[in-house]
Amino acid sequence: RYYETLMSDITGEDYTIPVTSGDDVFADCSGNTDMAKAYNLGIVGGYNSADSRSGVSVGPDDPITREQAATMLTRLMEQLIEAFDSVGRTGWTVWYADSLPFTDEIADWAYDGVRAVYGVGAMTGTSGTTFSAKDNYTIEQSIVTIMRIDNNWARAGRG
Repeated sequence: RYYETLMSDITGEDYTIPVTSGDDVFADCSGNTDMAKAYNLGIVGGYNSADSRSGVSVGPDDPITREQAATMLTRLMEQLIEAFDSVGRTGWTVWYADSLPFTDEIADWAYDGVRAVYGVGAMTGTSGTTFSAKDNYTIEQSIVTIMRIDNNWARAGRG
């Protein structure tokens, strides 16, 4: 929804992500167009690989961890960059932190996502040296993160 709203605001056009019949069918849910849109954009990829979308589990009602959130938010920012470029708003980038101050474990698959959200100031640690990657990502954290992405990154230079 954020992608659609931001792109519609920027372009003045309807940026609804299309969902065709069958796109909203996953192994663990059916008819969830929001999940289908996130999957179509590459923001979520599912817990498993399968020959067809109907075999992919996406966990629409599962809590997510902070490292999963960081990965999905980085993918969202990357999709926004592509969309910005397509409407002539070039020069956008995701700033990856050169290093992280966190001493707790972050999964290899999530490390670049954490570097990105930390680099753009969208997510910080739960302390100066802890990211708490395996902890659940709370509603409050998600609200703050989207506000930071919107204020610090996505709308920067919108003019």
